[in-house]
Amino acid sequence: MTVRVRRTTVGDDALGRLRGAALGTALAGAAGSVALMLRAGRHQPSGLLLALFGEWVLAPFVALAAAATASVRWAALTRVTLYGLTLLVA
Repeated sequence: MTVRVRRTTVGDDALGRLRGAALGTALAGAAGSVALMLRAGRHQPSGLLLALFGEWVLAPFVALAAAATASVRWAALTRVTLYGLTLLVA
């Protein structure tokens, strides 16, 4: 009979909460930024221009969310820095 024990540290839980907060804040920041962009460009007749500006506005949030998703196996200090940057940008 073998027993598998998962090794956890105290920082894993805090890091998980920070990651969740960072991803949630990035989602809220992206939604708010797009909403404000659409409000500012509501009289703009060009849909193509609004789409291009939309990509421009969403790019930082998509990049930060992709990095947060890929950072599961990174060093803890690097992840904390990334999550803090995500909170700051949003």
